[in-house]
Amino acid sequence: MFRRQILRAGLGAASFMTVGLLSFSALARTTASGRTFAEGAAIKLAQALRSIGCDECSESAMRLETSLRNDGSISLHARRAGLSAADAMTISDTLQSLTYEQASSLGSFSLSYNPLIGDEGALALARSLPDTLRELGLVGCEIKDTGGEAILRWASKSSYLRIICIEENQFSEHLKAQFRQLRQKNENLLVIV
Repeated sequence: MFRRQILRAGLGAASFMTVGLLSFSALARTTASGRTFAEGAAIKLAQALRSIGCDECSESAMRLETSLRNDGSISLHARRAGLSAADAMTISDTLQSLTYEQASSLGSFSLSYNPLIGDEGALALARSLPDTLRELGLVGCEIKDTGGEAILRWASKSSYLRIICIEENQFSEHLKAQFRQLRQKNENLLVIV
C-alpha cells in the first residue's frame, strides 16, 4: 500500500526506485500525531502489560517504553513474570490491535519461563505475532505439540525471523525434528529447540 501511495503522489518511477532503497521503518516512522509507529506500539503494549498487574509486567512495560532502538524497533520481554494463558491472550489481543506499521516495529519478543502460558497461550500468540518479528523466545512455557505446531506454522511464514528459542517445552521428538527442518530450509535462522 505504501508503494502505491508514493506512485500516486506523482513522484515517478525514478523517485520510487530511490525510495525503494530506504528501509520500510525509515519511510513509515512518524504518524500524523508526530509519534513514531514504534512509540505507538510501545505505548499500547506497555498498557497491556500494566493491565496484567504483576510487578515483572510493570517493569517490562517500563523497559518496553524505553527500548526504542536506533533502527526504529522495540523489544517486548516479560520473562519469569508468572504469565498465564489469559495473560498471553491479553498480549495477543493488543498485538492484533496494532497497525501493520506498529506491529512491524516489534523486533524482539520473549515471554520465556512463563510455564502457565501452555498451548492455549501459544495458540493465541501464534495468531497475532507479526510476520516481521526477528526474534522470538518462548523457552520453558510448557507448550505441547498443539501450540508448538501453531508456532511452527507462523515461523514457516516469517521471512524476517532470525532467532527462535523454544527449548524446554513439551514437544514430541517429531515436532522438534520439524523445527530443525525449518532451520535447514532457512540458513539465516537460528532455531534452538
